[in-house]
Amino acid sequence: MANYIWKWKPKTNELHVGNDKYNHPIPSITHTSKLLSNDLKKRGWKFFGPTTAYAFMQAMGLVNDHIIGCFCHKEINELHNYFETPNS
Repeated sequence: MANYIWKWKPKTNELHVGNDKYNHPIPSITHTSKLLSNDLKKRGWKFFGPTTAYAFMQAMGLVNDHIIGCFCHKEINELHNYFETPNS
């Protein structure tokens, strides 16, 4: 399951997720979260829409959507350098 989930880590930042130094609204869904949600639904999952998928992606560390000015943004990016994904 871990390999499946981590393959959904976006290759690049979507919209301005984690790339914004201003206080733009952080999206509650992204293109990737829609794709993940649809794929899981095809596999029989229920009640796992794109918003839930995006929240899950945030919780698992697949995306860092803290704005650049947030103290967490840099720390999370640095921690990603030490994290080994199941696919690596």
